[in-house]
Amino acid sequence: MRPRLLGMLLLAACIMACQSRRRDTTDLVYFQNLHDSLNVQVLVGKDYKILSAKVKEGKLLVRSSKIGEDFSVLHLIDLLKKQVIARRKIKALKYYEALADFDEQRFVYCSVYHPEKISFYDLREDKETVLMVRDSSQLDAGDIVLQRGSLYYIKGVYGPSVWNIEENKLHYYQQEYTVKNPQLSSISYPLKDSLVILSRQQQAGGDSLKLYAVDASGQEKWSAVTEHRYVSPLLEPEIITAEDGLIVKSGKQLVKLNTRNGLTLTSRKFDDLNSIFRLGKEIIVFSVHQHAAFPAERAKYQVNVSGVSADSLNIAWSAGFEVTGIPQLGLINGELFLSDRDSIRVIDAANGRMKQHGPVKDSYIEMLTDAGTGEYYLLLNSEIVIW
Repeated sequence: MRPRLLGMLLLAACIMACQSRRRDTTDLVYFQNLHDSLNVQVLVGKDYKILSAKVKEGKLLVRSSKIGEDFSVLHLIDLLKKQVIARRKIKALKYYEALADFDEQRFVYCSVYHPEKISFYDLREDKETVLMVRDSSQLDAGDIVLQRGSLYYIKGVYGPSVWNIEENKLHYYQQEYTVKNPQLSSISYPLKDSLVILSRQQQAGGDSLKLYAVDASGQEKWSAVTEHRYVSPLLEPEIITAEDGLIVKSGKQLVKLNTRNGLTLTSRKFDDLNSIFRLGKEIIVFSVHQHAAFPAERAKYQVNVSGVSADSLNIAWSAGFEVTGIPQLGLINGELFLSDRDSIRVIDAANGRMKQHGPVKDSYIEMLTDAGTGEYYLLLNSEIVIW
């Protein structure tokens, strides 16, 4: 399976490069027949541009826009069955303003300009219902997350919020009415009914996070603040819910918190820290160091990948790689895929040893986290999902 997965990545990237020149997707159809992969572009339609994608409980929500049209279309795809199970055109909203999510029964969507006006579309009854959020003068968001009876607003410049749908009650988690970095307004995965962790920037210009633990109704259980270390953070936090604690990427440090009370159990500082992945009892740390503030297109980057104990945050192994152009890292089935401008490397996630290295042009890897299960999916060139 491992060599085939590398071959799948390499072949997909090569064909995608050809497809970008010819705009002909007919020769990509056979990817649907490969185990653990799906050509999303073929299912959505070649005339649609994929704008965003998110996964929940094994289902993929694709938001797209048809060439020549100015509104979004939602496609809900069952990844196990590899078929579209629901579609919805959102003609009332421009493609650039629509925020959307879903659960097992409905789509939910709103405008980024008017997040207080929420539309629910029942997938079974083919019926749309519009609700207005009360007391929403400070409400804003760059994304929404639907979980049971709550709607979470994240990526907002004033911090996160939670709307209890049944009670029509909005809970704010903000520090007055001051603008913060919206990238630091995030949510923990996988989502839990009992406890969800929300984050926001503690102070303007810093990487310190204010964390809020809230229950299903939006009530705050505890809050915590991570240590301030650096200024002007550009990378969004990542919050992983584990059985024995919370793992938080805050600026250039990992912090482990007690789930019951938010107290810090341990922490570790890194020179660079771009993203993290949970793999069993380890946290995979992906760090990229660039030598210049505005590097050239084919600039060299130093990439460091480390395996860190989820219990103690001690480093079990570490490996370094020099790459060309901005790198991306993906994790599937215990193997890491490091992509740069010229190639893809396959790295053993148990020890950091490089297993394979193949040439590829113009490939791009994006990781999707299943909001319900925490499982990872690799999105190649915004068109092919591999898991």
